[in-house]
Amino acid sequence: DADIVLVSQLADDALLESISKNTAQYVVYDVCDKYYEDERIVGGVNAKSRFYEIVNRANLIVTSTLQLKKDLYELKIDKPIVHIQDGIDFVEFGKGINPNYNSPKINTIGWFGNPGRGNLDSAVWLLENALELGKEIKLITKRKL
Repeated sequence: DADIVLVSQLADDALLESISKNTAQYVVYDVCDKYYEDERIVGGVNAKSRFYEIVNRANLIVTSTLQLKKDLYELKIDKPIVHIQDGIDFVEFGKGINPNYNSPKINTIGWFGNPGRGNLDSAVWLLENALELGKEIKLITKRKL
């Protein structure tokens, strides 16, 4: 019943059916990975076909990198496409902080990402440092298959 729906990554069958039926909803598709060239089954759906199904329904596409935006233009996708940079580049972020900084107010750190996409690799230094400082790490991810 939302006026605006944000679809991130891929949609399961139920979500795709819902947004397809409710054409009054404004659908924003947040693209973070190259699903347009990925033939794997992800979350029970073919990633490439589901990508195009969501694109066909979307009113606006948001990309996390300028390269993704460029790629989508090269695919001749006829939808508005905007780039919104990811919040933190962990590699660059790490260069600017004191590795001995420890906030007693922060006891648990949550991190979200999935294997095989490079985002864990860029955050390993931060997670290892947090463990060394006695922080608890909560990973929100799936096992690499």
